[in-house]
Amino acid sequence: NGLQDYEPIKTIVVPFATGSSALGPKGKAIIDEAQAWVKTQDTKGWMISIIGFADSTGNTAKNKTLSEKRANAVIGYLVTKYNMPLTRLVQPFGAGVDMPAATNTTAAGRAQNRRVEIKLLLNKGIAGD
Repeated sequence: NGLQDYEPIKTIVVPFATGSSALGPKGKAIIDEAQAWVKTQDTKGWMISIIGFADSTGNTAKNKTLSEKRANAVIGYLVTKYNMPLTRLVQPFGAGVDMPAATNTTAAGRAQNRRVEIKLLLNKGIAGD
């Protein structure tokens, strides 16, 4: 029936400050821009996956918790500002230091790893593809 088949449409990366799960003005602006883009699409069956990440600085267990809090901050923003239905949300996840986007040996790389990825997905079973 295709309900387990998802096609990625777009990935939005929301940055976070070191040790913080607070969604800053830059992160909110990125989400606002993505929301505006989504409104222009006539897509039936869209879902979103939200995954939080951390850099390798500090304790691994704390980074796991921090990445979960980052994902929840993005979800909270989407739900409160845009009234996003939770039924559109694929199980959120905090990946901690797993799956880095860049090296953790440089400040620039660590900054890229402190993020939440919002993945817009098309559920093929709902969309009828």
